[in-house]
Amino acid sequence: MEKYQGDIYAILTAVTWSVAVIFFKLSGNHLPAIPLKVFQNTLSVILFACTILILGEPLHLEVSTSEWIRILVSAIIGITLGDTFYVAAINRLGASFQAIVDGLYAPFVILLSLFFFSETISAQAYLGGAMIIFAIFLAHLNMHRLNISRANLLSGIGYAVLSQFAMASCVVMVKDLLSTQPLIALTLHRFLYGTIILLAFQFWKNRKLSLAEYLPRKGWRVLVPGTVLGPYLATLFWFAGFKYTLAGKAAIYNQLSTILIVVLAALFLNEKLTWNRVLAIGLAVAGGLVVFAG
Repeated sequence: MEKYQGDIYAILTAVTWSVAVIFFKLSGNHLPAIPLKVFQNTLSVILFACTILILGEPLHLEVSTSEWIRILVSAIIGITLGDTFYVAAINRLGASFQAIVDGLYAPFVILLSLFFFSETISAQAYLGGAMIIFAIFLAHLNMHRLNISRANLLSGIGYAVLSQFAMASCVVMVKDLLSTQPLIALTLHRFLYGTIILLAFQFWKNRKLSLAEYLPRKGWRVLVPGTVLGPYLATLFWFAGFKYTLAGKAAIYNQLSTILIVVLAALFLNEKLTWNRVLAIGLAVAGGLVVFAG
């Protein structure tokens, strides 16, 4: 089992994040996107800190100045910029179209890992990854029915690509630190710095904002479990997957979340499970098995 622990963590990332997304969809629009991210990240920081205290793990990171800068930049790219780009893309494209562009995440990780670490994955893993990415496109074949203006389409795709590049680069740039630093402490520091900078940016844009605007007035029964499963557990599994297996392989498993959300939405949100989505689910599962076997 030790040989496959990275694969298992990466798969758990996809599962926990998919369930978290369903919780957030069930919650309705209790908070706008950016305040919701701030609420999730702040609660996650508290959970990470409590976990460190309970487990008796170190809070401090033994890193050099350049490594501290790298952690800070990773937080800014992944949490501050990545989340902002993601929200901008959703506002222009809608969640369904955004899911297609999410398929760029794994290729970006593979390319960045190859460039920075000369890390390569097997041809079999590439095949499985291609199957999963094609499944994402297959699951969203009805995109032509969406009424999106040309301006929103072009700018939305641009923001979506930037958001996926940000998510890929923010984890690749700290991958080597995952093997030398406490996993939970490193995750806590990234969330803390990224959230502080995101809040500062929001207050700089609008000086009249109050902290009350970042707290949900209702929907706690779904927002809190969603945060525990998503930004807290899924992020821990995300980093653990990158720690114990190749970055490209972990990213391919992470990509399964897009298809899992389709399945869970059909089961719990009564969304229609069309023929192309059934085929996409089968193709994605097969792609995951191909990667695992490789």
